[in-house]
Order: sequence, then structure tokens, then C-alpha cells
Amino acid sequence: MLLLPVGLPHDMNVIVDVVDAQGRLLRRLNDGIADAGWLTVSWDARDGQGRQAPAGIYFVRVRTPAGERIRRLALLP
Repeated sequence: MLLLPVGLPHDMNVIVDVVDAQGRLLRRLNDGIADAGWLTVSWDARDGQGRQAPAGIYFVRVRTPAGERIRRLALLP
């Protein structure tokens, strides 16, 4: 289980996606208004249909009105 903390300076809309190495959406983890402070998003290594994601390189993309951040992660077998 991946836990990703996201610090927010004020209440804002936050979209968190997991995408594969080709940029295809694997799963949306969050889409909505979050309170100021720390938002902890978790990913259980499953796709949007609940299937186990294969081992490989993935990216977690966090988008807010203040900008976008992308973090790379490796999912090992």
C-alpha cells in the first residue's frame, strides 16, 4: 500500500491520478475539494476495475489550482 501525503495551504480541489509509463490513466485516487493541511492518499496497486496492476513504472500526478506535481514509482512483483 502506497501512502502519499499532500500538503495543502488552503481548501482546494485536488485530483490525484496514477498513470502508466505511456501516460494512460490507471486509476483516479482523489477528485474533489480537500481541506487545508495534509491529505493522505493511498493506492493499493489496483487499477480502476480492481485488478492488480502489473509490475512496472508508474507516475502519481497531483493536480491543484496551484499547479501540478508528478512522482515516479516502481511497482515490484
